Amino acid sequence: MVHAPPPARRSGDSPARAPHGTRSARALVAIAALAALLHGCGIDNVPTRDEAADLAWIEVQAAHAARVVLAHDLLGIADRVAREPAPTSDAEATALGDAIDAARRALSRVERADVSPGTLADPIAFARLERRRDELGATLAELVRALGAAGPVGGAVARGRLAELPDRLAATESDVAFARAGYNEAARRYNTELRTVPGRWWHRFMYSTMAPRPGFDTPDGSGARSAARPDVVIVRRAGPPARGIRHASIARG
Repeated sequence: MVHAPPPARRSGDSPARAPHGTRSARALVAIAALAALLHGCGIDNVPTRDEAADLAWIEVQAAHAARVVLAHDLLGIADRVAREPAPTSDAEATALGDAIDAARRALSRVERADVSPGTLADPIAFARLERRRDELGATLAELVRALGAAGPVGGAVARGRLAELPDRLAATESDVAFARAGYNEAARRYNTELRTVPGRWWHRFMYSTMAPRPGFDTPDGSGARSAARPDVVIVRRAGPPARGIRHASIARG
């Protein structure tokens, strides 16, 4: 049997279309290729660096929250020491009272500070927050020194608890310094991405609402830098037995 040839396509007829499955596969390949191209061009670098800086900021907040907890503990101990009957000389008592007042004022300013997402985009607000937190760190170091000089052993304040205060303060300030350094590095990488090509292009056309981030001027933190670890040494002083044992504070350079 002779088969008739298929009719010739007329000029007005539409070309034959590929099956639907083939078109979908081609579209997926094209989308994947475009996504790979854009990824290679750094389109997601800006939000990725921004998220890394946010995570680093969470670590900073946690370190400073731990310092606030320590501040409340130190002030509670200092108040009990100050209430001890005749624990120290007038000069030492005055120094302890001044240190307590300074630390309490600094703690109040930190706790009243407004920390919002806008703080990370406002260099002035960021610097103000940094100053308040630095002041708290410095006053806590002075308070530990004053406690070492004026705190009585026994009674309301246990000897071991008083002796461990310098180590607690040093550990807290170390955590603050580490978190600040981590945030500074994350902010630096993010800001560099905004300034350099191709990040600068993506920032202009896609992420224009994302602002540069300020960093810490004193990344090693607060009072820990201005005040070396105050080592409290328990010593027995000569004097009437009623006055018992006092504490001398030795700050190592």
